[in-house]
Amino acid sequence: MHDAGIPGMSFAVIENNQIVYFKTYGYKHLGNKGPVNRRTIFEAASLSKSALTFVAYKLIEEGLLDLDKPMYKYLAYPPLEHDPRYKLITARMVLSHCSGIENLVFEYNPDTVDIVSNPGERWVYSGEGYVYLSKVEELLLHKPYDDYIRDMVFEPLGLKRSFTHYTHNGKYPRNYALPHNIFGKEGQKWKPSVAFTPGSMNMTAKDYAKIFLMIFNGKYLSKNSISEICRPVIQMDHANPDLFYGTGFELLFGNGDTIISHGGSTGGFKAGVYYSKVKKSGFVYLSNSDRGDIIVNRINQLTAGFDLQGFFKSDLFPEYPSDGCNLLKTYNTRGLSGMFGAVENLKKTGDSVRIVKALIEMGVIFLDKDTTTARRLLEDAVAYRYDSATTTYLLGEAYLASHEYKMAYDLLMKAKELHYERDIMDYDLKLCKQKMNATSSK
Repeated sequence: MHDAGIPGMSFAVIENNQIVYFKTYGYKHLGNKGPVNRRTIFEAASLSKSALTFVAYKLIEEGLLDLDKPMYKYLAYPPLEHDPRYKLITARMVLSHCSGIENLVFEYNPDTVDIVSNPGERWVYSGEGYVYLSKVEELLLHKPYDDYIRDMVFEPLGLKRSFTHYTHNGKYPRNYALPHNIFGKEGQKWKPSVAFTPGSMNMTAKDYAKIFLMIFNGKYLSKNSISEICRPVIQMDHANPDLFYGTGFELLFGNGDTIISHGGSTGGFKAGVYYSKVKKSGFVYLSNSDRGDIIVNRINQLTAGFDLQGFFKSDLFPEYPSDGCNLLKTYNTRGLSGMFGAVENLKKTGDSVRIVKALIEMGVIFLDKDTTTARRLLEDAVAYRYDSATTTYLLGEAYLASHEYKMAYDLLMKAKELHYERDIMDYDLKLCKQKMNATSSK
């Protein structure tokens, strides 16, 4: 945690479908070094979706919800009605993130929810799809989200440190972790007074482990439901043939096992779960850092011992220990000149794989902080791997962030020709064209 720049963590280990270890580490925030303890809550981010998955399968078992029935037949949804394709969207598609619905509406068009790919055709992560699903669940259960999550999840499990949102009648839990960005800077705690159903839960790792086991331990859902959850629906990456999304979780197949996973990310928080279907074991972590997921595979080696490489094939997901960790520490102590000096020393090794990985890791880190530095790092990466779709895409994103739309467009198009696939690519290309047309019309 220290090497990776992660202030605090809540951590639980599952063995034979039992929580056998729960411990906390580090600090709630670096400002006063207040230690994390067993009651400290973290933002669970998208792990919140697991509660919606559990409720969906309870409704299926009760004959109230059909995974393959178009959701509009349960509930018309005005934010999507502008696109006739919304009538094709099913709960199965939403749960497996292939509905084509954009992720977060406020990132694009605040007035409507857009469909960015044909429903059922490809994996597009969508929080807004889960918002729609939560509305359908409210209709079928005749109660609001907060009430049915309390009645069906929190109370049966006896969860005392789990909250669907932060404030309630002006009160809020005081023992909470604060967010920290990649550079270790402390941020403001998000304290929503209304639940954002795909991602506003606050909890401990032990409480989330209980919710996860509620889905998989056979005590609350039928064997048929568990088997259905573990069935692949959509391939997440054509370059990674063993990685799929099922109805609610990522599924990595191999070595006669299925590793079930889910991640969570909000500003300054990272969270996740990894679980073996065969061994009925795994681990849960909640952290208060944007770097929280970099040590996942190291944690895995120390605990569950799964083969998780299928989750980390992309250059966008560095693993600890990495040269990027050392470069980031150098930047934090010696600034840009010290960091670039360390980059030059790394180049002297002649190990192009190491060099490119470090340049990509640092380029992504600086994308939101300093686009000039990001471009310098990513241009170096492209010089080493000019035929890499990932490096080309990231350099295009750096130019887009710098408002240099023609260069960004050309690089993104080249990345697309190199078969780089990401759901935001088409939106970015459209934005570049709009900006270029606006400039030429002036």
